[in-house]
Formats: sequence, structure tokens, C-alpha cells
Amino acid sequence: MNPSAVPPRAARATGAPLARLPVAVKLGALFAALAATAVGGLGAFLALQQERLLDTQLAAFGRLLAERLAAVAAEPLLAEDRLALRLLVAEFGGGEPLRGAAVYALDGSVLASWGDVPARVPPADTWRPADGAPRLGYGAPVRFKAQPVGRALVVVSAAALDAARHRARWLTVWTTAAGVLLAAAAAAWLARRAARPIRRLAAAGRAIREGRLDLRLAERRGDEIGELIESINALGEGLLRRAQVEAVLQRYLSRPVAERLLADLDQVRLGGRRIEATVLFADIVGFTALAEQMPEDAVSAMLNRCFALVTAACRQRGGLVDKFIGDGAMLVFGALGEDSEHALNGVCCALLIQRAVAWLGARRPPPLALRVGLNSGPMLLGNLGAAERMEFTVVGDAVNLASRLCDQAAPGEVVVTEDVYRLAGGERALRARPRGHVALRGRRRPAVLYVVDDVQPRHRPALAAQLEEVCRAVQL
Repeated sequence: MNPSAVPPRAARATGAPLARLPVAVKLGALFAALAATAVGGLGAFLALQQERLLDTQLAAFGRLLAERLAAVAAEPLLAEDRLALRLLVAEFGGGEPLRGAAVYALDGSVLASWGDVPARVPPADTWRPADGAPRLGYGAPVRFKAQPVGRALVVVSAAALDAARHRARWLTVWTTAAGVLLAAAAAAWLARRAARPIRRLAAAGRAIREGRLDLRLAERRGDEIGELIESINALGEGLLRRAQVEAVLQRYLSRPVAERLLADLDQVRLGGRRIEATVLFADIVGFTALAEQMPEDAVSAMLNRCFALVTAACRQRGGLVDKFIGDGAMLVFGALGEDSEHALNGVCCALLIQRAVAWLGARRPPPLALRVGLNSGPMLLGNLGAAERMEFTVVGDAVNLASRLCDQAAPGEVVVTEDVYRLAGGERALRARPRGHVALRGRRRPAVLYVVDDVQPRHRPALAAQLEEVCRAVQL
């Protein structure tokens, strides 16, 4: 499909970037347009009314003069006294805005005239010259005892009317322009003032999107924007609270487990699913004797350093810290996602733990020794416990077997089952010594065990780099 054929609404729905235009500019343009329309419309209306008023006044003035001329011309017209008619007509040429006057007989001929008047009586009450000159004629019938005996015509100048119209139009134009400018300035001020809380809301939204959840808007308003401000503040407070809960939760659970629980809070219930994974158990050799010889705070600091190394090693190999049990730790590999190398990752994590603990003992007494056992197999992953108190963990026979292997490991050894050895790649990936068939407490059949000393050379550079990262995780 041609991208250019995608309609704008569909483009917005697919997340296409939109050109940004500040709200203040939009509001200012809208207010200015409304103000200009209102002021311009009012100015045009006033100009039209002014022109109509001028036309009405000039017409009333011309008709009044024509009626006066018709009233005084009745007797001289009946007496056919043309001299009296000429004198009468001449009296109407006394000044502005008159441009002519005439008295016509019933047949339309001129009996007496002055100025620029038509040779024949106009058929209508209002007359305009054919050449378009700025003159207007207004007629009135000459009557005697209600009988028409002739017609009177008065011609006035329209130049004054045109000049007045011109002045009125320009006055309207300048007044409208000034009103539009003032309205635009007022609209810009109002737009900035109206957009100010919107800009603050946008800034608060950007801060929340960038993770700055402590920003709060202090403005109080009694309108819809005020409700939106309260909603933004409540949203930021809720997200901050969620982030704090998530941070605390990740201190008690592994980060993947915490993120999984927070992402699906409605589905937190007892139960689980079957998986194929590798379980690692590790505990400190002679911890009880060490704890008797040390103060409680020193024991706590020693355990924290050791568990920091275990956690860092587990993270390097993509595992999950299931729990810390007294002086021991339980790790799971392949629990939260597809991991075809969960056995190899578990073995490498065990080697990292042993080497990191040896590095720590050389720099911070007392030196510690760990026993580590691993097993792979089917197990159940999920929430176990009660509705009021759950634990996200794995259970199954494969897990029980892994917990028994610590007893078979000497200090500093990594003991694995035959399943782990085979899934990790066997002799292609590991350097291991077979320990043979070993009877384990609580199990009817002996297990085939191996002691892993190292990985093959092609895996050693990556393991060395990860060991450096693990050692950096501990502050001595």
C-alpha cells in the first residue's frame, strides 16, 4: 500500500509524528480571528448604516425643497406668469447644496428653470443625470385644489454626499483596523494567560514521562483545568508510590519476579506451570561456628557481602534469585523465559560464585568456603503458600534432589547431576570429574554425580569478564 494514501486519521493512529503548534498560538489566532470578525462586521454594519442615513437625510432635504417650490409655484403657474415663476425658481439657487430648480407644465415642457436641470420633466420622483454627474433631482407635483397642474424639480449636489461617504468609509476602516489590533493584542494576552496552566500541565506530563515523579503543580483553580491539575498530581503521586513499592519489592524479590508481579497484578493467585529448568543451591561451610565467634553485625555484614556476590553472579548468567535461606541461597535458571542453555548458565554461575567468594576471602576476612549443588529437570513454577502470604518459587523432585547435592560437595566444589552435565554440553563445554553413583538421603535410588572444576577454553574469556563484573558488585 502506498504510504501517501494513508488517511491523516490512520496516520495519527499508527503513531505518526504530528507538527507541534503551541496552544497559546492556536488560542491567540482563534481569539484574534473572532475579534477581527466581530469588529470588522460591526464596522461594516455601522458604515452601511451611516451611508443609509446620509442618503435618507439628503433625500428628505431634496423632497422638502421640491415640495416648498411646488407649493409656492401653483398660483404663478395657473396665471401663466412666467416672470414670477423665473423669479421664484431663482430664489432656490441661493447656495450649497442646490444645483438647479425648475417648474414644468403638465405636458412636461419647462416653464422656468435655473441651473443644470433636464429639458423634460423626469418620470420619477428621483432623478439622476445620464452622464453620471454627482447630482440628484427630487420632484413634487404642483397642485391646485388637489388637481395637478404641473411639476416642480429641485437638483442638489451629491458631491457632499460622496465626500461624506468617503470620510465615513475611511473612518470605519481605520476604526476597524485599530479595533482589530487592540483585539489581537488582547487576544494574545488572553491566550498566553489561558495557555499558562496548559503549559504547566504539559511540563508535568513530560516530567512524569521522563521519570521525574516528584513534580507537583501548586496552582489551585475552580474549573475543569483545576480538576485536571489535581488528576495530574494524583497520577504523579500514584506513580511515585508504585515506583517506591517496585523498588522495595525488588529488594525482597528478584527484579524479573517483581516486574512480572507488578505487570499482572490482577492475576496474582496460587498455582503455577510446569517448566524445564536448573536449580542451584549454595551454602556456607561452617557458618554456625563462624557465627559463634563473631558479633551479630559482623555476621550480617559478612552474609550481605557473600549474597551480593551470589546475586551479581546470578544476574550475569540470566538466572533468578529464588530466596536466601539462612546462610544459603537458591537460584533458578530458565524460570522466566525460554533458555536452552539453562544448565550451562547454572554451572557457569556456580563457578563464578566459588571464584568470587575466594577473591572476597583473600581481601576481607574471614575467608569463606561454599558448597554448591545443581540439578536440572521438570518442576512447577508459580505462587505457593496461602492467599494471605505467597511465595514465587519452584517445587518438585528435581528441586529436592538439588538441595541434597550440597551435602555431597566438599568446600569450594560444584557438584552436578548427570542431567546437568549432559544438558550443559558434557565434555565439550565442561571440565568435570565423575563421582559415580552416590546414595542420597531420602532417595531410594543413587544419583550419578560429577564435580565440575572449570569450563572448556572457549568459554573461559566470557567467564573471566563476568567474574570482574561480579567482583565490582561488592564494596569492601
